Amino acid sequence: MKKLFYSFFLILVTTLVACQSQENPRETMTNSVELTIPGNAILSEDDTASVLVHAMIAFTPSERVALPLTFTGNDDNILQTDSKEIVFEPGQKEVVFRVKSNGKHLLSLPRNILLQVRESANPVVKGFGKGVHLIVNPDTDIPVLTAAQLQLINDVKEKYGFDLSRLLGKVPVKTTITFNKGDEEGFFQGQAQRTYEGHSIITLADDATIDQPKLKILTNPMGLTTFLYDVLKRKTVDDNEFFMQTPYGKAAVKAINYQADKETFTASLDNIGINPTTKDVTFTGQKESPYGDMITCIPFKYDYSAWNRLLEEKAKGTIVEIEEDGNTVGYTIDDDFLLMGGSLNPNKFLGVSDISSDGFGNSPSDWIASSSVLDFTKGTLTFTFPWDFADANGYEQVTVVYTLHQ
Repeated sequence: MKKLFYSFFLILVTTLVACQSQENPRETMTNSVELTIPGNAILSEDDTASVLVHAMIAFTPSERVALPLTFTGNDDNILQTDSKEIVFEPGQKEVVFRVKSNGKHLLSLPRNILLQVRESANPVVKGFGKGVHLIVNPDTDIPVLTAAQLQLINDVKEKYGFDLSRLLGKVPVKTTITFNKGDEEGFFQGQAQRTYEGHSIITLADDATIDQPKLKILTNPMGLTTFLYDVLKRKTVDDNEFFMQTPYGKAAVKAINYQADKETFTASLDNIGINPTTKDVTFTGQKESPYGDMITCIPFKYDYSAWNRLLEEKAKGTIVEIEEDGNTVGYTIDDDFLLMGGSLNPNKFLGVSDISSDGFGNSPSDWIASSSVLDFTKGTLTFTFPWDFADANGYEQVTVVYTLHQ
């Protein structure tokens, strides 16, 4: 009798649990998808190369998941993806897809276009983060060479036996940056290296001569524009741990009405000299460091819209009011303001140490000597140099390879 009662009791409990499970089904965990661009995110409208976008899903799906993509700021279809949706097959964690220009030649100004994962019909899968931004520049205006410049190219070829025109125009470039251990772990999220592939527009420098040919890189010098802009933003407007927690950082951003999707950043590099006899290439220069010392550096020239506007506010003596410890405090945009930490000057944050010798003294040393090799037989122009940024733990090592025209 006891066994019969016990069996009946087990059946009753099992039935109640089953009913309760049906009445209160287990909550389903939300899955999320994040987009990232590990490489170059800047292209020209006439580029034929694609930008590779990585989509990563948080939890490996057990069934097929399809998610639509959407652009913001792309109403005239400047950009297109190779598919209108990303598809994760069962067991697949990552999908890589391409974004490229439609080559419509419509732009007269740079365009910042946002790509995001759109909400899908599946309520348990959604996009994560802010999406990715791609900057599309107008058709690259390769400067038209003057008659004097064309004659110079012919004279160099006749006197020294090599063709300067192979170095000019839109030149493919591949750049590899190897991080020192401290910055790898502390600033670059565990990345040991980054590689960028793109193009630079190169022309003759204004003071080039037959016996001293010189080049000027007008766009994406050394293939580094995307990287330089990323580091600059992470040291300033995207630095929510320090810069944006200071009253000067807050006041600077407020003074210029900073808007991430409307800001522009470009770089150039002039005075790259070629010894026509030895083919040795010189490319370093001098600048004043943030501490007032003259240092050897890669003398990039920057044009940053946010910094330009801050200088305009400085010229006007603008006073910016911000909340500070419950009080309204006014800050005047002047030299002292910039010196105290309100500057957005790229030169204050990018390439701040002398690169002619080891200024860090790390063991083992992360410094390398700057060098360049111009090899017309291989069809390459290679640069190697150390580089750093504000508060870096040492030098990053940069290798740049340009592929010459045939």
